[in-house]
Amino acid sequence: TLAPFVPLSPAVGAIESFISITRALMQGRDDDAREALPRMIARLEEPDGAGLGQLYNKSLRLGAMYMLGLMEASDGKPDAARLVAPLESEPGHRLNAERVHMVCHLMQGDVEAAIAAQRRAELVMLQDGQQQRYPGTTSRSELQAFWLSNDIVGLKQLSERLAGMIASAPHWEGLMHAARCLHRLAQGDAPAALREIEPALANVQPRRNRDWTWVAVAYLHALLANGRVREAVSTAQTYKTQAESHNIGGRWRITHAMAEGLILDGRAAEAAKLSD
Repeated sequence: TLAPFVPLSPAVGAIESFISITRALMQGRDDDAREALPRMIARLEEPDGAGLGQLYNKSLRLGAMYMLGLMEASDGKPDAARLVAPLESEPGHRLNAERVHMVCHLMQGDVEAAIAAQRRAELVMLQDGQQQRYPGTTSRSELQAFWLSNDIVGLKQLSERLAGMIASAPHWEGLMHAARCLHRLAQGDAPAALREIEPALANVQPRRNRDWTWVAVAYLHALLANGRVREAVSTAQTYKTQAESHNIGGRWRITHAMAEGLILDGRAAEAAKLSD
């Protein structure tokens, strides 16, 4: 951490903010990152530029806008794309703007518009002649959209893409197993779904891996699909407590799985309380 040096320079403070936000995201604390990002953007937009040179200021500011826009798009907010409007005219960054547009459309169920945004992103990448910034960062958003819409093809393609990324970036392995599990569930193959997710359980822990929530949720739904309802409810309660104690984002998915299990176990009144 650079916290002890923050009083020495506003630039150090800006960099420390970015490190803190990145750490929160890597630990799965999306809500903490979401709360801090607007403050960071506002600080970078002040007249002194947070003490950073123009190049570094722009890089941090546009990167923060992309993070916030992607998070809002993943939450299904249709106006999330407005947050990345400044990126749309910036070479090297406009690709990310199109990726946010793609996620917005996916979460609204507009597959054709999402495909069009993806094609624009591919064209922009060719025109700008640069490697993709923040590769793979839309994968979690795509998984959510494909899962909620029961898109078997989308889940399969995402699983394959994640598998291809593991050699150079092993941290995607947990999300790959979750995607494979949900793909098997969408196909109606509950035993295979459980086999796909079990290898990830020991390796993905809360606050140590950003995709812990996805692994946990996939496992819970695999248990439910295999008829292990009471085990799923008990496990969901443990996961829910862990997620709340660490302020991990996306824990509504765990609550949703727990409620489904309670209903299957004939405890609808308890499930209703979870949604209050």
